[in-house]
Amino acid sequence: MSFSSPIWLLAALRDEPEETPGRLGSTSLGAALRQAGSLARQRSLAVVVSDFRGPRDWRAPLLQLAGRHDVVAVEIRDPREQNLPNAGELWLVDPETGRQLRVDTRSKKLRDRFAAAAEAERRDVARELASVGARHVVLSTSGDWLRTLVAFMRRAR
Repeated sequence: MSFSSPIWLLAALRDEPEETPGRLGSTSLGAALRQAGSLARQRSLAVVVSDFRGPRDWRAPLLQLAGRHDVVAVEIRDPREQNLPNAGELWLVDPETGRQLRVDTRSKKLRDRFAAAAEAERRDVARELASVGARHVVLSTSGDWLRTLVAFMRRAR
C-alpha cells in the first residue's frame, strides 16, 4: 500500500469502515451524547471528555445538548498523536477498526505534512465545538493538566 498524503492518513483513521469480520468496533461519541441528552431532564452542566477523534458523528447531538444544557468540552490531547516520529517504515493500526496502513516516516516532508494536517484537524475540532456553543478546554497527557483545568474553571466563573 503506498502512502501519498498524511491528510489521507488522518481521514482514513477517522472514517468509519464497512463492517468486517473480526472488527473490534468503533466508539461513537454521538451515540453517547444522544443518550446523555435523553437522560438529563433538568438544565445541567454536561462535561464531555474526549479526544474528539474518530467519526464526526457528535456535532448534531452536541448542538442539541448545548441547546438545553451548559456544555464544557474537555479535549484530551496526546502530543505523540500530533507528530510522526522518524522511525523508518511503520505499520499503523487503528485499534478500534483493525485498519492498517504502511508509512515511511523517514520522509521529513511526510512528517511535516502530517503535523500540519493534525494541527488543522485540531483547529477544526475547536471551531466545531465553538459553533455549537460548548466551552472548550484542551488538556495534554504531558505536563500539568490539573493547573490548566483549574485556570479554565476560574475563567469560566
